[in-house]
Amino acid sequence: PVALFSTLLVSYLFGLSLNLISLIGLIIVLGMLVDDAIVVSENIWRHFEGGDDMMTSVINGASEVFSPVLASVLTTVSAFGPMLFMTGIFGAFVFEIPLMVILALSFSLFEAFIVMPSHFVSLIRPNSSHRQKMKEQSEKHWFNAFSTKYENFVSFSLKYRYRFFTGIFILLITTSVIMGVMGRFVLFPKEGTELFFIQIEAPKGSSLEKTMTLIKPIEKTVSELPKEELKDFVASVGIIQQDQTDPQTRRGSHYAQIRVALTAQNQRDRTAAEIIENLRKKIGKPEDIDSISFEEARQGPPQGRPISLNILGPDFEVLKNIGDQITDELSKIDGVVDVRSSFLPGKEEWQVIPDEKASATAGLTAQQISQSVSAAFDGIVASSIRELDEEVDIRVQLNKSEGSVLDQLNALKIGNNLGNLISLKQVAEFKKIIARSAITHLEFERLHNISSGVDLAKTTPAAVVTQVTPKISEILKKHSGYQIKFGGEDEDTQESFFALFRAFGFAAFIIFALLVITFKNLLQPFLVLTSIPLGFMGVAYAMLLHNRPFSFMAMLGVIALAGVIVNNAIVFTDFVNSERKNGKSLDDSITSAAKTRLRPIVLTTLTTVCGLLPTAYGDTLYRVFGLGGGDPFIVPIALSLGWGMTFGSILTGIFFPSFVRILDDISYFFKRIFRIV
Repeated sequence: PVALFSTLLVSYLFGLSLNLISLIGLIIVLGMLVDDAIVVSENIWRHFEGGDDMMTSVINGASEVFSPVLASVLTTVSAFGPMLFMTGIFGAFVFEIPLMVILALSFSLFEAFIVMPSHFVSLIRPNSSHRQKMKEQSEKHWFNAFSTKYENFVSFSLKYRYRFFTGIFILLITTSVIMGVMGRFVLFPKEGTELFFIQIEAPKGSSLEKTMTLIKPIEKTVSELPKEELKDFVASVGIIQQDQTDPQTRRGSHYAQIRVALTAQNQRDRTAAEIIENLRKKIGKPEDIDSISFEEARQGPPQGRPISLNILGPDFEVLKNIGDQITDELSKIDGVVDVRSSFLPGKEEWQVIPDEKASATAGLTAQQISQSVSAAFDGIVASSIRELDEEVDIRVQLNKSEGSVLDQLNALKIGNNLGNLISLKQVAEFKKIIARSAITHLEFERLHNISSGVDLAKTTPAAVVTQVTPKISEILKKHSGYQIKFGGEDEDTQESFFALFRAFGFAAFIIFALLVITFKNLLQPFLVLTSIPLGFMGVAYAMLLHNRPFSFMAMLGVIALAGVIVNNAIVFTDFVNSERKNGKSLDDSITSAAKTRLRPIVLTTLTTVCGLLPTAYGDTLYRVFGLGGGDPFIVPIALSLGWGMTFGSILTGIFFPSFVRILDDISYFFKRIFRIV
């Protein structure tokens, strides 16, 4: 409560709100908040059980673990700290997660060393008879027998330390191969989607009333969804737009969109993807509708479509030709759905193209022809008059003519400098074209965009990009001066990977520097960092067993894990060093530290994991017991941390003591070579 309420107070004073993102940070840190207190209180209690009075136990117990606990908190802060400085839209999106974690951990450190020790002195005052009774109970406790067995196991592992090292190395390589073959990466998986859009395009020229009539049967099909699945739906005619910042916005009387809101994921049996697939089959391809597509609302920060290719070049016809070829290639890939082109034909347009020789012979210039055509159809402002405080333009134009545009152009006459009327058709030719509704540019080049959705049950955006890239290279060989740049989720993925890699690199560097300062040694920090890949194996198997892809949120969990998983190794290594200062041998110091630190390591791991489990399995708890709930958006980060801590802590307990002993062998080897005493 001290750490949480202090964090909420500071957040309020700085104008931050409680929202999904800030709550993610509080959920992540919830299980970690008691870790400091557990290590400190357990060490105080160990001194008290050893025969010290309460005041001495508090002073010695707290001061003994101050350095490793401070280092463990700072390593966790160091893992989250670089996330505060991530740039771009993803940096703004995750900013509140590390901020909440850092604030809460800072207050928990204050509570563990300032507030809690005073509680021991003032509230816990057992007498000598109680002390003896508790000591007898502790010796008979099942955990004492378990710690003795663990001590024997550590002694065994030290004898066969190189076999243990070979075993974990093989396991790490095997995990890497499995992830390379079976692993998938999706920036923000469409899990727990509660909103999707049905986008309709009627024939060009359709009026709003006509388009409204055409979508009525589709609305009826949507309304027939079960009540436990359908929350509400809204139809809009004249626009296709997910939100005000949607770059794929399209406007026109022949466009329509139905926004369908579903109930919460844990209240229905079918996912949004299953509901969409069912509607797709029921609706089919209605008559008098040119195209119909379905698109789920994207979670996380604003992103492009899963597949997005920007074709750049000078000529629209070539751009369209390249776009058509890419569309064909994408359509052949199983799992690619709703391929869309940015080439949206506009209205019909008549071009008046002057004949230079004929117009020169008739005494007309191109400017005169342009002015006359403009005056005939749009008028020209010849003058203006003022009425009180308002100025009114006087527009001169020909009388409105009946008939088609072509008939009006053929009948139009233009006066030349000699005062003669020349028929327009004698000095110009007329060409009918379909105008473009919009002309877009990127990097000063004309742009044609091809985009599509992806059925994640069949493939991933990364797999589609890998598959279509060779085909694109072949197409571009035939068109020099044109290039294709991937946008959408592929661009966002690269940006996020760069930001995450940079954050992880900074975190690793700061953690390493802190460990060097803590241990005053260059080799032991490398030893502590070996626990990170042990934890990552837990994350890898968690994603595979839960049939989930690696995502942006899962990778955030991995970065957070890097700062948390090393805490046990830090405290363990510090106790090994303390035991050796007291004169114990290399092996005895490791076995003694393993038995002494087993209880706080188990407790801190369990509290962290149990703090994350309700978030990771909230939907399951709701379905089985009717309690709790969850948001699938934040499940990956809870799974990463929870399974990474569980798997990593178990592997650390099994293999880390042998790593410490191997490091001793390495140190002895270098001392012999360089004769360092």
